[in-house]
Parts: sequence; C-alpha cells; structure tokens
Amino acid sequence: MVLPVLSLLLLSCAPDPVVTTPGEIIGEFEVEVEASEVISSVITVRWTTPEAGDGVVDFGDTLQYTAHGTLGDDDVWEATLVGFPANRDALFRVRHGSVVDEVRSHSLEAAPSWVPLDPDVVGEASLGFLVTGYRSEEGRGALILDNLGRPVWWYDALGWGEDTYVSRATLSPSGDAVWFNTIRLRTAPDDADAERGVVRVSLDGSEVEHIPLEEHHHDFWLHEDGTLVYLAVAPGLVDGVEHELDAVMKRAPDGTTETFYITEDVVTSTSLEPWINTIEYDEANGRYWVGAKSLGGIIRLDSETGERIDLIGGPQTDWEVDEPFTDQHGFDLLDDGNLLLFDNGFIGDMDSRPTRYLLDEDTRTAELDWEYSADPSLYTNFLGDALDLGDGRVLSIWTFEGVAMEVDAQGEVISRWDYKELEMLTFGRWYESVSP
Repeated sequence: MVLPVLSLLLLSCAPDPVVTTPGEIIGEFEVEVEASEVISSVITVRWTTPEAGDGVVDFGDTLQYTAHGTLGDDDVWEATLVGFPANRDALFRVRHGSVVDEVRSHSLEAAPSWVPLDPDVVGEASLGFLVTGYRSEEGRGALILDNLGRPVWWYDALGWGEDTYVSRATLSPSGDAVWFNTIRLRTAPDDADAERGVVRVSLDGSEVEHIPLEEHHHDFWLHEDGTLVYLAVAPGLVDGVEHELDAVMKRAPDGTTETFYITEDVVTSTSLEPWINTIEYDEANGRYWVGAKSLGGIIRLDSETGERIDLIGGPQTDWEVDEPFTDQHGFDLLDDGNLLLFDNGFIGDMDSRPTRYLLDEDTRTAELDWEYSADPSLYTNFLGDALDLGDGRVLSIWTFEGVAMEVDAQGEVISRWDYKELEMLTFGRWYESVSP
C-alpha cells in the first residue's frame, strides 16, 4: 500500500539499540511521520503491517512514554505523539503485537519566540506532564511541560486580545485536546482588550474553537458531556440593592447558560468581593469546591442544585480549622477526602507554601497535616497551585516567582524549575500521559 505523501517520508534510524522483552520479535514496518504545521513538536506516526493485534508507539528520550495506535479505514495505523521538547531529535519505536520496530528519530523545529526555553532545573520530577497557563512580557498562552519543565506543546492566546490572560489550562476528558481560558485581570481597565471565554485546541493544533463566556474570570471545570461550570460576575441582590457579584455559571452543551450560584449569601453591602478564584469537582460526593480568596475559605456547593453546603476556613467558617489559610488559590481534592492547597499567606510573612489538611466530615474539623516552605521563602500574592502527584509527592507553582517544585512527603526537593524573570506559570493539572 502507498501511504500519503507527508512532510517527511524517509526517517533516519537512531543508533540506539532496539530493546525487547521476552517474546518480542524484531521486525520491519513501513513507517512515515508528519509534524504538525501549527505545533511543530507534535508528530503523527503512521505505519502499515501485516501483523495481527494492536499497535503502540513508545517514545521519549528513553522510550518512557507510550501512545496507542488506531486503525483507519485505509488499513493504516496512526498515533499522535505529544511529549517532545522543541528543537531536538524525537525518538520513537513502533510495537505491533509481539513485533517491535527499530528506534527511529525525527528532527523537531524550534518553538515560537514567546514560548519559554529550558528553565534552570535541579533534579528530575516524576514522569508526567504539567498542563498550565502561561504569561510573560512577550506572550500569553497555554503550555504542556515535561518533567524537566520544558515546553512540549504550546498555543498562543493573544489572538483574543493583547490584554488576554490564561489562568487555567486542562486536557479534555477524552484527552484529544487542550482547553484554556481567555480572560482579563480584575485589575485591568474596563476597556482592556480581551475576549473572555474558553478555547478548545486539538492536540495537533488543526482544530480551534473559542466559546465566548460573558464576564468569565479565573477558572472553569469541563465535564465529559461538554458542560462548562465557570467563575464569572453576575448581578445579585445585597440588602435589596443590586450589585455585580462573584458567581458560578453553568453552560450546557447546547449553549444555554444559567447562574448556578451567586455569592449573595456570603457578602455584605460593605464587603462585596469574595474574590472566588478556583473550582474543583468532587464527583464522588456531588459537590463543587470553590476557593474564595478574600474569605480565606472554600465554598462547597451541591452539584445538582447549586446550594451552598458549607464554608471551610475564614471568619465565616462552618468548620474548625486549626491553622487557617490565607488568600489561598489552587488546590487538589485527594482520593482519601483530604485537601491539598496552595496557601498564598500574609504579605507580611512573604511565604507562600503548599499545605495538606486532614478533613473530618463528621466533626467538621480541618487539621494541618503537612506544609512546605522554601528556603529562602518564595511569595506570590496571586495565583499559585499545589498538585498531588501521589505517594505524598506535591508539585507546587509559585506564579509570580516563576518557580515550580516537586517536593516529597518528607519535605525534600525532588526537582525545581526556575524560569526567567516575569515568565509565570498559572494554574496547572498533572497527567501521566498527554498522548491519546
């Protein structure tokens, strides 16, 4: 069979030996590769073979990642590979059934100038990828970073305005696209140039869709059916007077939007801004958790009705918190029901840190179980995130400092990434793999 003409038809064989496991046979495949015209580090590998069974592609510096192949109508197998830093040789190898191909390589082009180059790195983080928003003086956008903090995927957001800010990026539930938001900062002037909404970009960059979301800010949650639950501003009543208040909105797959929750029940006429900034979904218990910076707490909502269940932390807390958090931003809900949270801290202390709280639903108590303070301390008065990597390991992002660190349960630094001044990562999500 003759395959379509692609950007590269002949691949050079890498000098590395083929590594097999017992039962595997070294074979030959007709292999072609195509680099994305939009995101040059993303490549699609296609192959034909008479072998039975399913095919996969191992890839990466040590072939540490695997992408699953799909069979097309023309009997050509295909796999999209995401995970290569730009301007390097991409190594990969096809495996089909019990037969393995030789290790091959493809030379990647450089990334656009706005994409941050290699940060200063100490150590090596756990295998996986960080999907995050990004801001610098030169660009705004969404990134996927490997475990050395190197960009392996990027998309520029400035097409939606020169004042655009990307605070959240995430993989789609099906893993075939990156979603990120386009917002303007609350401190920006009213005429700031930014089209608020969310963007869906396929992994190869060939499909782009912008969904306008009026008054959207900070964060959103994407459900499998396409429902978007996002933070915004909406009109509400306080002491009988209408004000623009923080709200949680819900956009159905058909495009209809409703005000799901509005902060009328936690504000007063003299304190109208709880500054909600993060949202996480607790599927097991049917709840949304919404961080509120100026309340120093987290609002929990019924995911069906939007009614407030309780508030954890701050002066209005329904829970007893032994070590209160301050101005918190990103957080993770752990499988054991506990809470990993980025505590921005008091500006006077200049010490932002990841923390973990043990939660007791019966007694409504939250006990500080673990925290990590950098030495010297790091402080960010906005954004920041703490992500659970399993086994007590945490990836923490100090946004304004341009620093990310993986720390273990004993507080030992496993890896640290330092970006250039004003190169800032925003909220993130961690994935073991970003290839479908």
